[in-house]
Amino acid sequence: VGHEFSYVHDGKRHYVSPPPGNVNGEQFLMLAGDTPGFRVRCEVTVSSQQYMDYLDILVKPYWAPRGAARFLELVREKYYDGAALNRVVPKFLTQFGIAKDYFKRTKERELTIWDDFPMDIKFEPGYISFAGSGHDSRTTEVFVVMP
Repeated sequence: VGHEFSYVHDGKRHYVSPPPGNVNGEQFLMLAGDTPGFRVRCEVTVSSQQYMDYLDILVKPYWAPRGAARFLELVREKYYDGAALNRVVPKFLTQFGIAKDYFKRTKERELTIWDDFPMDIKFEPGYISFAGSGHDSRTTEVFVVMP
């Protein structure tokens, strides 16, 4: 509260202050411009590490600011490095998010994030979401909706 942020766009510096907090005291300020989101490129090894491919994830903070912030935080901390696709249900979902490092996994699983506000976005194949066990229960595991 009381912070001012600045950014440069088209060679000109702009200043902005976050709006008042919500009922939980949270403040959100998204400076993404006209970008569709933030791309996270994951290296994926396939067939017992015989070859490598990529999985690109487009994170859209304006859809789910809490979830996007948490996912990008975990990516920056390299939480998902070495994580396996641990659950595959054909024509339903593929899930990952259990860190290779036991201590990191144990620490991060204790931190839950509140649910984002409903945006009326329907799941479609290729969409990603945090897995959870109920209200405000998201931690580190995410799933990809399968075709």
